[in-house]
Amino acid sequence: MILAETFRSLIACRRTGEGRFIGCAQLLLAWFHSHFW
Repeated sequence: MILAETFRSLIACRRTGEGRFIGCAQLLLAWFHSHFW
């Protein structure tokens, strides 16, 4: 399931640190838009 993979990626990014989490969130948003829009 794509949503589960995205969620797992978010958790992995979250563990790397709060500063990098924003960059990961933006990357996920870009990925999400490219797949669903």
